[in-house]
Amino acid sequence: MLNKRDIINFLYVISFPVYGFGTYISATISPSIGYMCSISIHILMILFYLIDVAYKRNVNIKINWLYFLTLAFQLTCVASLFVSLSKNMPSMNMLGVVTKSILLMVPFQSFIVVFLYNEKHEKGFVNKTFLSWSILLLINLIGFFGLGIKNETQSISGRFTFPFLDSFYSGACLVAMLNLMIMAFIKRSLKEPLKLISLFSYFVLNLVLLYYINSRISILIFIGVVLLFTFHLSRRFRGVFLVSVFTLPLLLNMGVLIYRVLSLPVFLTIARRVDLIDITTFNGRAILWQRTLD
Repeated sequence: MLNKRDIINFLYVISFPVYGFGTYISATISPSIGYMCSISIHILMILFYLIDVAYKRNVNIKINWLYFLTLAFQLTCVASLFVSLSKNMPSMNMLGVVTKSILLMVPFQSFIVVFLYNEKHEKGFVNKTFLSWSILLLINLIGFFGLGIKNETQSISGRFTFPFLDSFYSGACLVAMLNLMIMAFIKRSLKEPLKLISLFSYFVLNLVLLYYINSRISILIFIGVVLLFTFHLSRRFRGVFLVSVFTLPLLLNMGVLIYRVLSLPVFLTIARRVDLIDITTFNGRAILWQRTLD
């Protein structure tokens, strides 16, 4: 018999694949429709929780200061969208900004709901995350290799670009995160040969995919995080999250200012290989840094 946790976990498992389909709809049909598709399952999870709370008439708030810090970060992201709209940034409109703002805010809230229902089953929560990401990877592989679907947002000849993600950076991030989880699973499965072989094979497959996606910055970040994991250094760098939440976006937006300074004659030799396009297009790549640090 299904209980409430089973329902929430099922919605959580399908949320990432549905999110992936939404990104494809955003690129091929309509950004607004795609955004709403991406967050549809997350909205269902939140509604389920609210109905459950209303039925029990018992609200037990379990959030701490990190929640409000992350919420503040999300609100700054939303504010930046409205600033872009006010500055007449190309392809920006009110409907798109509002739906993308919802897209930024809703999933985080739904993940908290999932965790609340799995508070006493943390191992199950991790396994469900791994399963969901694996399904997302599978549908992308079927779409790319089986159905010949191309990514309509970012596609470069000779590089794997999964169709149901927003860019090949996100594809590289997905396989890298899966491999980090697999490393933890391998460590716990040293006495189970069959499970160990299957996990190692999956790990190698993801390495091959990461290589053919050919995102050099992703590979470098992946190697760095693997070293932190291997030498048990992660605990010493917990403060990086707090620093990264607000510092990285500020540094990225200071890129143009730094470029103006380095363009002065005295710095001409140093900055001769960098132009304004290099500075303004690096923001997309920095998403990976933000996700990894998060």
